[in-house]
Parts: sequence; structure tokens; C-alpha cells
Amino acid sequence: MTSVKNICILTYSLGRGGAEKVAAIQSQMLNGIGYNVFMVSVLNDIQYKYSGKLLNLGIFKDEKDGFLPRIQRLRTINKLLSFNKKAKTIFMVYNSLLHEYFPQNKYVANFLYKKQPLICISTGVQKKQNSIFNF
Repeated sequence: MTSVKNICILTYSLGRGGAEKVAAIQSQMLNGIGYNVFMVSVLNDIQYKYSGKLLNLGIFKDEKDGFLPRIQRLRTINKLLSFNKKAKTIFMVYNSLLHEYFPQNKYVANFLYKKQPLICISTGVQKKQNSIFNF
């Protein structure tokens, strides 16, 4: 008996831009081949059709946005990602707007992402990310 694999797709939103549309299409494709798909959207902008379960952190952001609510949303994502210790997390950067992917504070960004696998969509984006954050 084979076990069903889970996958979590974390995206900035599901409502604008090509990367967000790719995330929605990926969820449909992976669901279609038997994966349990969990979508996490940072913003409450859901327009593209997706498959799986959705955790819309943007709803909480719309209600309260400040330092402590951001920490709470970060803890929610951390709990979700650390639920399965064997799971691998791969972060993908789709464009050069790095402020949409990483905290502005370089120390916080290094703490969160330095040891994580990271895929950049182009060498230009990778060079920019390396020059700013050095990971």
C-alpha cells in the first residue's frame, strides 16, 4: 500500500502575477496525480483557481497588521512547515522584487532562510539575492 504524499505551496497571493498563477496551476497538477495539496497565501488576494486546502493568512493580515500579528503569522507558517520533520522545504524566488520574499531586516532573513534550499528563477535574481542577503 502506498502512502499519499503531502505538499505545501506557499505563495504571496493567488490573484496577481505569473508566479502566483503558476502556483495555482501546480496545485491542480499535483492534486491530479494524487498529492494532498496545501496552499498558503500571504495576502488575501485569491482569484486563480487552485486545488487542495487553503490557509489564507491574508485574512489575518487584513484584520490586524503590525509587528505582533506578523510574528503570529510567521509562527503559523513555521508550525505548518515543521509538522513533518522529514519534509523538505524548498523556497522559490520568481522575480527580483526580493522584499516580497524576504524580511527587510537582513539578520532576520539570514536566520530564516540561510540553511534552506533556495531556487531563483534566473541567475540575475540569484546574484541580486546573494549580494543583498549572502545566502
